[in-house]
Amino acid sequence: MKEFVVYIQYENHVKNNNDIERGYYEKVFIDDINLNLDSLERYYKKQGDRLHEAFTDFYAFWQSSLCQDVLQPRAVITFMPTRRLINVLNDQSPQEIETNLADTLEKSSTVALTVLTLGVAIDELFIKLRTRAKFIICLLVDTASSLLLYEMHVRLRKLIGEIAESRFSLYPMYECYPGIGGQSLKLIPIILKLSNAERIIGVRVNEMTMMYPKKSECSIMLLGKEKAKMTIRPCAPCQGNRCLYYQLGGCHLFTPCPG
Repeated sequence: MKEFVVYIQYENHVKNNNDIERGYYEKVFIDDINLNLDSLERYYKKQGDRLHEAFTDFYAFWQSSLCQDVLQPRAVITFMPTRRLINVLNDQSPQEIETNLADTLEKSSTVALTVLTLGVAIDELFIKLRTRAKFIICLLVDTASSLLLYEMHVRLRKLIGEIAESRFSLYPMYECYPGIGGQSLKLIPIILKLSNAERIIGVRVNEMTMMYPKKSECSIMLLGKEKAKMTIRPCAPCQGNRCLYYQLGGCHLFTPCPG
């Protein structure tokens, strides 16, 4: 996969006794994000020769330069005082904010806003595949792309934890995923605006709070003095075997393979 480029911003924080100006960012390259599709292949082997052959065709396409060249993994992480986020959230009704997020905000001193994307070219590839009636390949590329976003998110969580501890002596306490299960949708444009996501990595949101490019995600991680066990939650409510990703062999928010 291409290099995963991460832009790290700091707002109103201090580094080496020097004020960091708002808008300043560091650029970090992560070059070992590799997607293991073995579990997906094992799943399709169990589905019979026809579907396993379809998976083989998909896998060859996924590995080809035609597919890999359209992946543009980018992310922006913005560290800022929690009070800054609280001031913005005061304009939102309590019903629009996830309960656990609201309960943990006051215990946190710093937040890390994260926006990640695979870029617009993969959206254009989906359209081409659909118009050429390559529906199975299109669905599997969609699944693999979502699994890739998951792997990117895992690495970002690790990076945030390392920065929080080394720079601020803080630890991750809680993470909110706006939009998952229809919760906290109004937070998506707030995160994108505060992180300058459109200017830096080209991610924007429409009036329906849908992000573009489509293969994009965002989150709010609260940091504080208390250490907490962090887990990536499945979508809520989880639809189990009625979920399209489950049926295709992979849920990118919970487990790589349904069994």
